[in-house]
Amino acid sequence: MAIIIIDYYFFVHHSFFLSIVRPNWVIIDEFQIGGGITVENAEQWINDGAKQVIITSWLFPDGKFKEERLRAICDEIGKNHIVIDLR
Repeated sequence: MAIIIIDYYFFVHHSFFLSIVRPNWVIIDEFQIGGGITVENAEQWINDGAKQVIITSWLFPDGKFKEERLRAICDEIGKNHIVIDLR
C-alpha cells in the first residue's frame, strides 16, 4: 500500500479521527510525502516512515533549477528516497 500525503495537517488530524472511529483503518505500511520538503527536514520524514519525499519548489528557488540542492538532498537521504515533481 502506498499513500501520498500532500497536506500534513489534514493527514494528522483526520488520521487521528479515523483511528478513534475506525481503529483498523489507519494502517500505513509506507507513504510518500510532499509539501515543504527541504534538505533540513527530509531525513526526519524518512526516519518517521516515509518511503520517499516529493520535492518540487525547493529545487527551484527564484524559478531556476539548483543542481547543488538536488545533490545535497541526495547525499542526505539517498536518491531512492526522492521523487521530483516537474509538473
